[in-house]
Amino acid sequence: MKYRTKTHWLALIEKQSQSGLSVSEFCRQEGLGRTYFQKKLNDFRSGKETASRVFIKAQPIKPRNSDLMIQIQYHHTQIALPTALSPRWLADFVRALA
Repeated sequence: MKYRTKTHWLALIEKQSQSGLSVSEFCRQEGLGRTYFQKKLNDFRSGKETASRVFIKAQPIKPRNSDLMIQIQYHHTQIALPTALSPRWLADFVRALA
């Protein structure tokens, strides 16, 4: 059995999610054990497993009303926050997401 890091498992789970394939078909194509993949998937979803490092993409965007916003995207979730937020609050918010 090949050792995989938490980061690698997260990448595999994301790849399966975006592939449109069933777990069984994805595991067959990737040479993974379906039962073990399903266990890892459930562990990550339930919070039993977390990645040691998570990358969250944040970039300023300019909405139509010309007020600058910070847009945060994590997987399929997006949130836009005003740039007037306290940096401390924003740091706590991002830390809570990880």
